[in-house]
Amino acid sequence: MPAIRLDRRGHAVVAPAPEGWDADAVVARTCADLGPLVASELAVLAVGVTRLCDGYLGIVSLARRTGSRLGLAAGVARRRSAAEAALGAALDAVLRADEGAVLPAGAAALHHAGYVRAAVVLDGDGLAPLGDRVDAAALVDLARSTGSGERVAAGAHGGDYRLLSLGDAVVVVSVVQNVRAFGAVREWFDAIEAARG
Repeated sequence: MPAIRLDRRGHAVVAPAPEGWDADAVVARTCADLGPLVASELAVLAVGVTRLCDGYLGIVSLARRTGSRLGLAAGVARRRSAAEAALGAALDAVLRADEGAVLPAGAAALHHAGYVRAAVVLDGDGLAPLGDRVDAAALVDLARSTGSGERVAAGAHGGDYRLLSLGDAVVVVSVVQNVRAFGAVREWFDAIEAARG
């Protein structure tokens, strides 16, 4: 089964697809493992694998839901085996825009669903802010003031903030004040902590 772990920068590290698994099974398991890490429910719409002269081309279509927000995603990958091509296509569909980084993908999903007003991801590559600029400035200050491997809840300036550090990457969010939003952020942080390598 594809096992997805996170490195210290919050990037997905994926085990190879198991021998003998068909493309549909690989994509279904990948979506089950990856969905919580990007704060979304992922449903497989279509999986296609075509044999080429030097490998396989995988094509995947997914539905992605966070809260009541529904979206579509598609990915493509070329690999040596059919299962690896399907796995690569699923990862491409979900993480392509974030170049394999789970933290910005999950923060963006929570922001677009209306669960967080603002979010900031700090990693070795820089700063990725989302949402309200005033909140984002406070989030950057909070992120820079914490140590490696911490999980912090704080309230200040009329906001409720949640922070999770993986070591070389930190995500901080300004949570909308309702039970559903707090629950969504808590579940996302729990999934990320469980996947830390």
